[in-house]
Amino acid sequence: MKRLFLLIQACLALPFALKAQQQQIFIPFSHPWKYMHPMGALPPRPVQGDADIDFNTTWFLAEPQFLQNYDGPRFGADPTQVASPPVLNSYDSGFGPGSIGYETMDYWVNPQPAPAEFTSNGTTLTTPASGQRRTGYFRTTFEVPAGASLVQPIIRYIMDDGGFIYLDGELVATVNMAPGVTDTYTQLAAGADNTESQIRVLDLLLPAGSTTGAGLAGLAGNARIVKQIPLLSAGTHTLAFSVHQWSLTSSDLGFAFQLRTRNNISATVSGVARNENGTLDEPEDDTFSFSVTLTQGDGVNPTWMSDAIPPVSGSYEPVGLSKKLKKGSCALGAGGIDGVMVGA
Repeated sequence: MKRLFLLIQACLALPFALKAQQQQIFIPFSHPWKYMHPMGALPPRPVQGDADIDFNTTWFLAEPQFLQNYDGPRFGADPTQVASPPVLNSYDSGFGPGSIGYETMDYWVNPQPAPAEFTSNGTTLTTPASGQRRTGYFRTTFEVPAGASLVQPIIRYIMDDGGFIYLDGELVATVNMAPGVTDTYTQLAAGADNTESQIRVLDLLLPAGSTTGAGLAGLAGNARIVKQIPLLSAGTHTLAFSVHQWSLTSSDLGFAFQLRTRNNISATVSGVARNENGTLDEPEDDTFSFSVTLTQGDGVNPTWMSDAIPPVSGSYEPVGLSKKLKKGSCALGAGGIDGVMVGA
């Protein structure tokens, strides 16, 4: 009888084993960014007037190291540095809300799926002259509150045409860039196909080398994980990225970024009832029934795992199916499905 009680206790532990944290958005699409967007050649250092020879290794550093080491073209605090019309060494420098870019993004007029989550840029950059359209640079900081953590972070994004993503000074992912290329101002993206019609999802929980960012209707992923990030601890973090054109005459440039936690599966157990089958002194034939309600997130099919001994796991099942519970285990169907566990 004691074992029977422990098995039922394992089933009742399911809400604690499966329930995930509420989805949290740490960087919304409208989050403000510091930016530096050249109009032609990479601008010189503003104080010295000469080339910034370590620009490619310092612009993306975590904020404390950035403030200590970066002396290149200014991000964020300056008024616009763009001449009219734009000249070779001029650049946009400012601080404004996302999405950010110039000209029209396909997502505004033909979103997949509809309706669009935004229909214009929060900040519009100056359009460089045709033949001078290369790369824009963007930085921000965000807080994970004390006593909390950002578990299983994902990035929802549009990046037109491609780029490099850095977290706390380390490269964590690339988007639509050829394998092996480095992040330099003159490096072009791998192409422009399907880069701006839908919001993609970059899964930072995947191991290094994984492809991610798949789109709707079988659209292949266009991002590659460089460093796996299972969680971010409490404190101040820096997100930086470069957006690269695929052609010097490309018609537009733009990005939209949202950083949030994964919205995982949750489960609740209710209606636990015991049936002694008319044999009060024979617990071996007793059964217990209960109802398990699963809630999935992110529009994907999650998996489950119980606290039974030994542990049991399986795939999410469509509503309407159920699983017979085997001796010594707890198994789940979909929302509101009943299960039965045989006594032991």
